[in-house]
Amino acid sequence: MVTTSVGIILPVLKNRGEASSLFGQMVITSAAVADILGIILFTFTAFILKNEFRFDILYIFILFAAFFFFYQLGSQSRKWVVLRKISFQLSHTASQISIRGSLFLLLIFVVIAQYISPEAVLLGAFLCGLLLSLFMHKGRSLLLVKLDGMGFGFFIPIFFMMVGATFNPAALAEFDLSLIPLLVVLLVVKIVPSVMWFRQFGLRKALSGGVLMSSRLSLIIAAAAIGLEMGLVTPGLNACFILLAVATCFLAPLLHGFIDSERTFLSDKTIIVGGSSVGVLLARRLKIHGRASIIVEKNEKRFNELKQKGFVAYYGDGAELNTFLDINTVRDNHVVVITGSDASNVQICEMLRHDLNHEKIISTATGLSIERMLKKFGIESVDTTRVMATTIENLILRPATYHALVDSFENFSVEEIHVRNTSVDSLQLKDVAFHKDAILIMLRRGSSLIIPHGESYLRVGDVLTVFGTNTAMEDARLKLSGDS
Repeated sequence: MVTTSVGIILPVLKNRGEASSLFGQMVITSAAVADILGIILFTFTAFILKNEFRFDILYIFILFAAFFFFYQLGSQSRKWVVLRKISFQLSHTASQISIRGSLFLLLIFVVIAQYISPEAVLLGAFLCGLLLSLFMHKGRSLLLVKLDGMGFGFFIPIFFMMVGATFNPAALAEFDLSLIPLLVVLLVVKIVPSVMWFRQFGLRKALSGGVLMSSRLSLIIAAAAIGLEMGLVTPGLNACFILLAVATCFLAPLLHGFIDSERTFLSDKTIIVGGSSVGVLLARRLKIHGRASIIVEKNEKRFNELKQKGFVAYYGDGAELNTFLDINTVRDNHVVVITGSDASNVQICEMLRHDLNHEKIISTATGLSIERMLKKFGIESVDTTRVMATTIENLILRPATYHALVDSFENFSVEEIHVRNTSVDSLQLKDVAFHKDAILIMLRRGSSLIIPHGESYLRVGDVLTVFGTNTAMEDARLKLSGDS
């Protein structure tokens, strides 16, 4: 009853653009805590029910001791530049040392857990995964992507194949019509505590979060299977839990969307005023980089088309101040004004600058007079005539570079990365194990521009221009700025 399914909650919140919001983070954290406590409680409970209370149960703390030992070892090894460099190089060769190391670590924890008690295997595997997550970015690590592929592509399908093979529908006759009350209980157990979020998020939001938290899958099925093997769970109850777990995975996301049908506008987003083809293309390209955006469109027909295509859009007039208040505009948001009319662009930019005191505004200018007017307001402008001439120039002088950036945009990109990670401060570039698909183009330090090479030193505050694949860019961001 305590468990939930983070693997279902996270994608649902991401699709709704709520994963990084306060509400989303609250639900994800609660789900993670529920799973952690659920696994620990299950391990101790199963041990006591099988063996009664014995001091052997304290052996479970050996797993926590192993976790602490490997955590300290990992913390120290991260400081050894030579070891990090060798590890990175071997991780991308046939040896795949990071995958082998992860499996070796998993075997250590599982073997220790199996020696203590078969019921502790889940806890051992969980602690191994938690250890890996502490040293890697959970959404960007290439190792976690590989392990995710192995898990969801191979091991988990086999697990559910065996669950299906051993599933006995006839055993459900043991419960008759009591499945529905059990399903209601699974929902109520999560919905009632979620009411505590009422003051912060409102009743509808709080209830939707509780309903989403009621989704359960692999952990409850694994626990029921172990209980069946121990003789503590009847075949009917095991079949009941399997069926209910699958039912909650379908019902919880649907009910969550039905209760909370209004989409929250995130604070971390780019606001595009004008749903023209340029605005749509910009939103798509930002999405490739993992950046959220919202298109403000006052034409109802075009707004409906944007919604049907899956874009986050707001029906309103960009020339009205309330529009930007309704979509939760904050100082860090970039506002791109591309309505297709110079007069409208200038009017909206002036309002944003004076009434909201907003600074991160970008617009277009079709002539020198418009460019000067926008510059007077302190607004960045794109001269469309100059851009067209520069594009043609690139096609004539450097066609290969142009096509690499435009035609293969989803595979390659150029990005300016700010150096904020103190662990690389004063290191030479040759001592930082960059991804093999990353090319360092320019290093800006203050007002100075430097062509980077292996002997160049990094300083906190530098801006490094990098060209490469998306994976290489994520790796560079993690190493230089400590984020994704």
